[in-house]
Amino acid sequence: MEVEPAGEEVTVKFVLIERRLLSSIDLSGNYFVSEEEILGAIGMKPGDEFTEARWEKALSDVSSLYRRKGYFQTRFSTDLKRPPGDRRGVDLSLKIREGDPAKIRNLRLTGQKVFSDTTIKLRMMTSWPKEYYRFDKLEENIRAVEAFYYSEGYLKAVVGPPILDFIERTNEVDITLPIAASNKIDLHFDGRGPMSVKQLEPLVLIKEEGSDDSSTLEQSAQEIEEFYRRAGYPFVQVTVSALPFPEENRTEVRFKIESGSRTRIRQIKFSGNHSFSSERLREIVRLQKEGRFSSSLYTREQLDEDASALVLFYKREGFRNPRVAPEIDYDDTRTDATVTYKIDEGIRTRIGRITLQGNQRLPETTLKEALRIAPEDPYYEAIVREGARQLLSAYEKEGYLYAAVQSLTDFSEDQTTADITYDLSEGEQVRVGRIVLDGNLKTRDHVLLRELVIREGDPYSFDQILTSQQRLYRTGLFSGVRFEPIRFEDKPTVHDLQLSVTERPSIGVEFGFGYADFEGVRGFFELSHRNLFGTGRSLSARAQGSRVQELYTLSYREPWFFFRDTDAHVVAAYEDREERTYDLERASGTVGVDKSFSKTVKGSLVYQYERNRLSNVDPDAQLTQEDIGRVTIGSITPSLIRDTRDDPFNPRSGSLNGITVQDAAQIFGSEAQFVKTTVQSSWYQALSEKLVFAFSARAGVAQRFGETEVIPLTERFLAGGRSTVRGYGQDKLGVERVTIINGDPIGGNAMLIFNEELRIALPRSFGLVLFFDHGNVWLDHRDVRFSDIKSTTGIGVRYNTPVGPFRLDWGYKLNREADEDPWTVHFTLGHAF
Repeated sequence: MEVEPAGEEVTVKFVLIERRLLSSIDLSGNYFVSEEEILGAIGMKPGDEFTEARWEKALSDVSSLYRRKGYFQTRFSTDLKRPPGDRRGVDLSLKIREGDPAKIRNLRLTGQKVFSDTTIKLRMMTSWPKEYYRFDKLEENIRAVEAFYYSEGYLKAVVGPPILDFIERTNEVDITLPIAASNKIDLHFDGRGPMSVKQLEPLVLIKEEGSDDSSTLEQSAQEIEEFYRRAGYPFVQVTVSALPFPEENRTEVRFKIESGSRTRIRQIKFSGNHSFSSERLREIVRLQKEGRFSSSLYTREQLDEDASALVLFYKREGFRNPRVAPEIDYDDTRTDATVTYKIDEGIRTRIGRITLQGNQRLPETTLKEALRIAPEDPYYEAIVREGARQLLSAYEKEGYLYAAVQSLTDFSEDQTTADITYDLSEGEQVRVGRIVLDGNLKTRDHVLLRELVIREGDPYSFDQILTSQQRLYRTGLFSGVRFEPIRFEDKPTVHDLQLSVTERPSIGVEFGFGYADFEGVRGFFELSHRNLFGTGRSLSARAQGSRVQELYTLSYREPWFFFRDTDAHVVAAYEDREERTYDLERASGTVGVDKSFSKTVKGSLVYQYERNRLSNVDPDAQLTQEDIGRVTIGSITPSLIRDTRDDPFNPRSGSLNGITVQDAAQIFGSEAQFVKTTVQSSWYQALSEKLVFAFSARAGVAQRFGETEVIPLTERFLAGGRSTVRGYGQDKLGVERVTIINGDPIGGNAMLIFNEELRIALPRSFGLVLFFDHGNVWLDHRDVRFSDIKSTTGIGVRYNTPVGPFRLDWGYKLNREADEDPWTVHFTLGHAF
């Protein structure tokens, strides 16, 4: 803004300066400090506004980062360029000359040290002279020295902060570490009973307060009393005394603890509860009576919390002014207590008529559907407020951003009924104007726009904007997606939208290694381009191998194949695999379409053509001469999946249900003709915060037709192993002398698998699983006998990772054959189902 005098008036001129946006940051010369750390210190990312002031601060922060790591001579040079075709963008190049790390020349200890320099320096294992200086290491050493002083009784000791003197000529650092040890304090806890000194020492506040005056000691005594009360000692009393010994430079602090009896709850009663049973109310309170296998310790705080919980429960059930007064009676020894919650329920109020007035733009039926309260529901003020919020949400979905709702409540004379009136002020409807795109440097505009469920001219709906944001994230092309309204006046009826995105790198390289019980060492390498020509198309090449398999694939994916939420894919693959009873060499091509019908229901239609070559076939597994040599299979496979799991890697609720039908016929270019159907249903239910019950059922049937006499060996069902029936080796389960011959699997045309698991969460990302598995494989569906089903039980250990749990399972056979091993161990990544 510029102001210029013009006679008796002034001229005010507003000069608009176009914002400059950071397009990219290129780092070079950083060999000892990672790019991730430097970018974190800079605090700016592509798409952020760029100013000289912000950049100067970022350089200062990077310099500070290097100094903390011991690089005092680091120099920076900056180059700013404007990317072609982008007049607002800034390409930033930061060249770093790190220099050499500084070494420690001297370490000097000053102040009231009490101990010798040698004794103190022995605690500073990584900050000695001639060692490289690192601030984080120095901080660790200072904490070690403080811990040493504390262990020796110097509770008020203060170590640091360090004083640094950098000698640029020699690239060295002199460190001065001030220490104030003060006097020694000996702590004594008399009458502490079952409590250990380690439990009580942290409650003494001398170190935190830096003082041992009377107020600090009294506060510490109160902390100890509170600790005992929480442990079930309601009558505890703690007194404290301090006896100084100036000639010895120490003070003796003595806490005298009279804990009294430990009180346990023997009985919990309720009085005045006419509307709810004592059993129902007992579910709400956390205090529970002493049982044979459980203990319940009384604390006043818990008693008050339970009373508040009961009041809240009654209010939610429509009681407007409930009162709960807890009382506790002790026996003569004060070791047992009876808790009585005295309840005055008051009058219960229910909702009567619900009236909407002022609604002209939205029909009453639409608003009533959004309003999730109804007549005869318990009246609760928070429920009425929630109803107003639900009505506002209904208006916001239709673009009425300035709608307002006021609720009026009219109580009946006896206070048992509350009529609610919602007075609506709708305001003007706001619509979306232009949608301005920003940040898509590689991705074409139409790729972003096609994912949006909100269009120009639509009602301005926050729900639609959020859904559009989620859809853009799901493409995997962007690491940041932000919608911002562009307003030009107060309460406009049209809002332009700016959509700003931050693109992910298009080219990705992934590799990994692992180990599993059947495959042994395994690994993969994948090179992919996720955004070909900025269209969202992807192309990837992957190689993976293990002791039993080599697999090479080339994949192409076409998003938005004619329709929304429809993807097409083409895959070419070559596989060389060693199964237990045969060797397989396979070359295949796949063309498919995937369709999302909703958030939970997805379907696919796949055509696959494969040429298989089988060799080294075990004679027992050979059912026909066609099981050796080459066989061509062409099939079309439709499938449908409904997935309502809350977490695909480690679910706690929901289910996964699916059906797949593979039809191989001559019309599809197949030599073998068969229909193979597989169904699966898995369910998950959280029993508590730490317990999850999981159940799965799988079934499969294959049926030949035409001139095919036997379904090919590669297409038969197999069972046994880490994901089917644990307790058996991989693919080693079957009907003896029918689908298992001399210990080798030949596969079958019918399969049944059942799994039950109790998943128990343990601390530090660990888990425990108790499981039952059942199932078998039969030669034909007419041969299925439930008496043939084999069962195993076992226990497993889990360690949760971001991509699912690592698991180690031990399975024991419950009805094994005489020549079978009694148990088997499996380990891999991910749940069994």
